[in-house]
Amino acid sequence: MFQELGPNAHAVLGVVAFFPQGIDENNLDWLFPTISDRINIFDKFCILSLTYQSNGFITMLAPLRDYLCPKDPMSAPLLCIAKDCYFSKLSVEVNPNLPRFQGAQWIVSEDVNVEKM
Repeated sequence: MFQELGPNAHAVLGVVAFFPQGIDENNLDWLFPTISDRINIFDKFCILSLTYQSNGFITMLAPLRDYLCPKDPMSAPLLCIAKDCYFSKLSVEVNPNLPRFQGAQWIVSEDVNVEKM
């Protein structure tokens, strides 16, 4: 079943492992723009017990995280793409007096992940 997920499946798991909280399940579209079948891939990860859902995040147990986290994050292409997407979303000015402030509220739920980057 894992092999049927395609050549990017291992790299996707590496991205999940990199982020301490895991991946917000509502951000899969902008975090993995190059993975067309991302919903199916994450559903299969849960079926295979490689990931699980917790408080709106797709995450994994610590032993799997330690094993799957890229040893050199700069040489993991999919992680670099995900980090670039993350930083582009973080580049908004966080000021409660600006109209775009509501769009930046997601940063609060991602504080642990943002700190890791």
